[in-house]
Amino acid sequence: MIGQTLAIAWKELLILFRDRGALFMLFLLPLLLATVIGGPSTLGQRAAETANETEPAIQLDVFVVNLDGGAYGDEVARALHGIDVLQITETEDLDAADTAVGKGEKPAAIVIPADFSQKVDAGEPTTVQVIVDRTQEEATGIVAGIVNQAVSELGLIAEIRYGIRAVMESTGSMAGAPLELQQAAEAQTLGVIWTQVQNLRQNPVIVVHGQDLTGIPPKPAAGPMDWYIAGFSVMFAFFIITAIAPAMLQEKEQGTFRRLLASPARRTALIAGVMLAYTLIVLLQLLFMFTIGRLVFHINLGDSLPALALTMLATALAATTLGLLVGAVSKTSEQANSLGMMLGFVLAIVGGFPIPWFQFEGVMAAISNLTPHAHAIQAFKGLTVEAFTVLQTMPHILAVLGFAVVFFGVALWRYRFD
Repeated sequence: MIGQTLAIAWKELLILFRDRGALFMLFLLPLLLATVIGGPSTLGQRAAETANETEPAIQLDVFVVNLDGGAYGDEVARALHGIDVLQITETEDLDAADTAVGKGEKPAAIVIPADFSQKVDAGEPTTVQVIVDRTQEEATGIVAGIVNQAVSELGLIAEIRYGIRAVMESTGSMAGAPLELQQAAEAQTLGVIWTQVQNLRQNPVIVVHGQDLTGIPPKPAAGPMDWYIAGFSVMFAFFIITAIAPAMLQEKEQGTFRRLLASPARRTALIAGVMLAYTLIVLLQLLFMFTIGRLVFHINLGDSLPALALTMLATALAATTLGLLVGAVSKTSEQANSLGMMLGFVLAIVGGFPIPWFQFEGVMAAISNLTPHAHAIQAFKGLTVEAFTVLQTMPHILAVLGFAVVFFGVALWRYRFD
C-alpha cells in the first residue's frame, strides 16, 4: 500500500514538474505579485528606518548666544552642541540673532545671560532665554523642551553644590580654612554625592516594569510584505485546484486511469498518492514564499515555528482536498480547470484577500469565515504580525483542517472509479 502510494505520488510529481506554466503560476507568480504590490512600500519603510538610525528625523538650525563668561554658561552651551537635533550657530551679537529669528531665518535663539554662572553659584534664580519665531510653533516647542532638559541636569548639580556650601557655612567646619581647601572639600563632597545619584539612577530602589494586563508580549511592527506574503501564499496555494482536478479527469479521458485500476494498485493508493504529491507541492510553495519573504523582505515569522508549520500543513491539505472535490464533481478536464480557476479567485476575495472581510462585523464577516482562506490568512497573520502562540492559532488551524475533512469526505462520496 505504501509503495503504491509513493509510486503514484512520484508519477504525479513528474507530470507537474514538466508543466512550466503550472510551476510559474504556483511559485513565481505569487512572489512576483507580492513584490510588485508590497515591495516598494516595504523598501521605502526600510529606507526610512535606516535613515532614522543614521541621522535624526529633524534638524533645527538655532542660534546660541552665550553672554556668560563662567563655567556654567559654557557647560550649557556644550550640552546643546551634543544634541543631534540641533544645528548650533554661536554668536555674541544678541541683536543680530534676534533680528534673524524675527525674519524667520532661524526658528529660535538660545540666550545664556551674562550673570548666569554667578547666580547659579550663589543659588539665586536665573533663566536661559529662548527667542522664538511664532510662525514656527512646532519647532520652537521642540527647542524649548530641549533647553529645559539641557539645563535641568546642570540645575541639579548647582543645587547640590549650593546645599553643600550652605551646610559647611552653618556648621563652621571649614571656617578659617584657605579658599583652595574649601573648594577642594566642596568638590570632593559633590563628587561623592553625584556618584551616589548616578548609582541610584542605574540601580533604582524601585523598578517599574511595563507589561499589559494579559501578559501578552508587544506586537512586532508589521510591514506591507507581512500581509502580502501571507495573502498571496494562501490565495495561490488553492490554485493547486487547477492542477489536481484537470489531471484526474485527463487520466480518465485518455484511458490511463482504467489501466491503473487494472493494475495491482489499490483504489485508496490512487487517491492517497495524488493527495501526497500535491500536498507536498503546496507545502513547498508556502515554504518558498515565506523563505523569500524572510530573507529578502525581512518579514516576521512569529515566535512559534511549530504553529507556522501546522498552519502550512493544514492549508496544504485543505487546498489539495478541494482539488479532489472539484475533480470529483466535474465532468471534463476543461470544466474542472475553469471551475478551479473561478474558485481560486472567488474564495480568495471572499476569504479576506486583499480586503480582510473577517475583521469587519456583519454578514460579510460571517460569509468570509465560511471559507478556509479566511482562517488560513488569520492564522498566518496572527503568527507573523501579532505574535500568536500555538494555542491562539489552533482554532484557525482546526477550522482549516475541518474544511479539509469535509472536502475529502464529499470528494470520496462523489468520486467514481470507472
